Amino acid sequence: MAVRTAFLAACLLLAGNGAAHAVEPAVGGWRNLPIGPAYSVSEKSTPFVMLPGDVAKGTRFRVMDLSRWQAVCCLQTTSPRLQRDTLIHSYGVPVVWAADLGSWLNNDKETEAHVFAVRRVDRLAGYAFEGDADSNGESGGLLLPDDAKAVAPDKVVVGGTTYRVKRTEGSLTDGDGGWESFQLVPDAGGAATTVDIRYGTN
Repeated sequence: MAVRTAFLAACLLLAGNGAAHAVEPAVGGWRNLPIGPAYSVSEKSTPFVMLPGDVAKGTRFRVMDLSRWQAVCCLQTTSPRLQRDTLIHSYGVPVVWAADLGSWLNNDKETEAHVFAVRRVDRLAGYAFEGDADSNGESGGLLLPDDAKAVAPDKVVVGGTTYRVKRTEGSLTDGDGGWESFQLVPDAGGAATTVDIRYGTN
């Protein structure tokens, strides 16, 4: 499995393009790290989720298979919020990756993401992605609540609201790695929600 050997960060922000008081969907980002498994010797990589706030242990999220356009269940949280020292010493995350997992990029102003360890359960536990892991969602990407559904191509339903998903990607300004961005635009109008995930090669 091709896994991005990258420093990681995710951001969740509102981009106002409509109703001022629209409620954003509870979405975030997730990444697979090519490090030794923290919870099972059967796993070849360790996933983590990055969220805008705390969630209870056992909370489930769906990940997007971009090639099939399916919201696959599930990543389940197995920890409280993880601090940098815990990521490094208990999970074996390299220092630079631990720092970047907890750093959210919000209009060039860094704020702290809430990072959680997760395990693959239900369908995702034995799920096989198709195609390139760097573009099909296997290496990480958009994280959705457990009740989310993928509907028409490039559309998802979260909390009863239908969103069109726009995915873009590019290179970091220093040339050392890249980023991908998911913008969720409500069909009915209102504010869009954007999740930006970046990765580097150092």
